[in-house]
Amino acid sequence: MDSKVGRSGTYQESAVALKAASNQIEVYKTNEIDDVCRAWVMSLSPDIGVVVAYGVIFDAEFLELPKSGWLNLHYSLLPALRGAAPVQNAILRGLEETGVSVFRLDEGIDTGALVRQEAVAIGSSENAGDLLLKLTDVGAVLLSSVLMDLESNLSGALGQPTPAPDEKAGKPTRQSAKLSFSESCNQLSRIIRAMNPEPMAWFEFEGKAVRVLRARPTISAGGEVGSAQLVGKELVVTCGEGGLALETVQPAGKSAMSGSDWFRGLQTKVAFFE
Repeated sequence: MDSKVGRSGTYQESAVALKAASNQIEVYKTNEIDDVCRAWVMSLSPDIGVVVAYGVIFDAEFLELPKSGWLNLHYSLLPALRGAAPVQNAILRGLEETGVSVFRLDEGIDTGALVRQEAVAIGSSENAGDLLLKLTDVGAVLLSSVLMDLESNLSGALGQPTPAPDEKAGKPTRQSAKLSFSESCNQLSRIIRAMNPEPMAWFEFEGKAVRVLRARPTISAGGEVGSAQLVGKELVVTCGEGGLALETVQPAGKSAMSGSDWFRGLQTKVAFFE
């Protein structure tokens, strides 16, 4: 579907729609599987269907419309991290590796038979946006290779995932993106990376939200938990364990800037962040 872009909220076509149009491929856009959508898919007499990041569960009848069913590309090594936001949750959990999975779609949530997987390392400083781009590149190649040799890939499915009860991770919210400096610096760093670019980690100072775009764990400067001060050229906050250097922040109503530049503007030696 078209999505809003920028502050003006102007709708813009997706890259898939633009590519299809440039190749004279018909595009049908919908957020639901209704009778019109069913009729359109049936008119194509498809051999295979492919789903990527489409948050609608297909019923049994719709699943059977393509001759060979549907394939889904998911951004984790299933059965790990089923459900929403697998990229963000991989970082939140401190994983060093995730990946992409191609599997056969069924009526469950990421529960169909696996077809192919490929592991991808998570860089220690990568945020969710960086990791998503990397997984997208790997996933596109993997999905293409499956479709190029569809018969052998479908006959060689890896089997049915049996996820652990806690593996279906939820989508982070703005509230879960709020930083509590009583946590360890390592956990806070993971939250900041996972929440970038959406919904973006933040803390409260003097009743206003301050976004944190980039930060890194460091040695605590001492003082109470939540106290912040300049250490050399860096703004360091004392955490429940260690310290957190706030490299890039964005105060409410302002552009992104270095943490140290923002703090100097406060004209104080020590501040306390909620």
